[in-house]
Amino acid sequence: MGKNNMERINLKGLIREIITEIKINESQLLATSGNEQGIVKLIKQFWYSTNITLVPTDDPNVWDVHNAKGKVSGFRVIKVKNKYRFEKI
Repeated sequence: MGKNNMERINLKGLIREIITEIKINESQLLATSGNEQGIVKLIKQFWYSTNITLVPTDDPNVWDVHNAKGKVSGFRVIKVKNKYRFEKI
């Protein structure tokens, strides 16, 4: 792999980290867990619901929160440093 390709890979990683930090700073943390099943359990407890699912977005580290009626606006789950964060945005 050439030097330019390595620089592009490093730059893409840096951009991804910056975007993740921006997303964290613009939201309110409601719960955190070390795994996906744990965060879903906490979200179900938060809303007293059993019909909670996470739906992937275009970003591999972000999920939309859905209930029986569909997407729940204003909330998301984001994976940062191997932790799942349930956030109000």
